[in-house]
Amino acid sequence: MKDVDPRRSLMLKLLLSVSILFVITMVLLMAIFSYITDDKTTTFHINEHTDLNYSVVWGWGMSQRITLDINGRTVAAKTQEVFKKPYWSGGPLFADKHRSHYYVVLRYGAYDIDIDKGTMTLLCMLSANLVGDLEYLGQFSLKPISRDATQERDVIFTPAGQKTPGRSGVSADQREFKDLCG
Repeated sequence: MKDVDPRRSLMLKLLLSVSILFVITMVLLMAIFSYITDDKTTTFHINEHTDLNYSVVWGWGMSQRITLDINGRTVAAKTQEVFKKPYWSGGPLFADKHRSHYYVVLRYGAYDIDIDKGTMTLLCMLSANLVGDLEYLGQFSLKPISRDATQERDVIFTPAGQKTPGRSGVSADQREFKDLCG
């Protein structure tokens, strides 16, 4: 029978201990991150089978997400990091006259949402001609709360014709949206 080198045995025990410690640390970090992440969503119902969802996710940063759900299944999704805290989140929702294309304009890009194909395409601008042919449906935004409030933040959709309760990332008052991706 071979003698076991005591240094090798010590190194194996040390490696095993470090590995176990690493796994425990990763599990704890994932638990902490999931605890501090806050995800709020509002839904615009396109028809009985199709929903457009706008979400804001707070954690160590902030992001906003658009998802297209058809028959309860997400078929397209896009996420943007928000580099300036909540005052740059949200934006207007438009539709073409056939209601086959919807457009959500956010601070770092506009999205052409093709309902028939179930796709979402990033656009860096919407021309004045295109915007002029679209119907304004409403505004995705954050519900304003005071700085000292302890209540949770809410994401809302304000239909056209109603006053948006707070500042949003992009205003529907613009007639053209340029340089969204830059």
